[in-house]
Amino acid sequence: MDWEIEASLGQEMGLVTVLLPTIETFENGGTAKPNRLQDNIDSGYAEWVWWHTLRADPGRLSAILETANSKPKRLIANGRPRMTRNG
Repeated sequence: MDWEIEASLGQEMGLVTVLLPTIETFENGGTAKPNRLQDNIDSGYAEWVWWHTLRADPGRLSAILETANSKPKRLIANGRPRMTRNG
């Protein structure tokens, strides 16, 4: 997954993550995700939404996509070396 994120960011595409019900969660409330994605959540570039939220209101996806595509490109955090294998 890391190379897909890297390539999308390299083309300055918006970044939207849908958290599926099967995602691993931790006691502190965090979730398992690639570091490059976390970098872009932390920078404010990536949008993310829980699957159940989209399922309850599918029309919301358009607004999320618009928001992601309108983010300032200066927020992109794409400096990590590409992972050679997904972990």
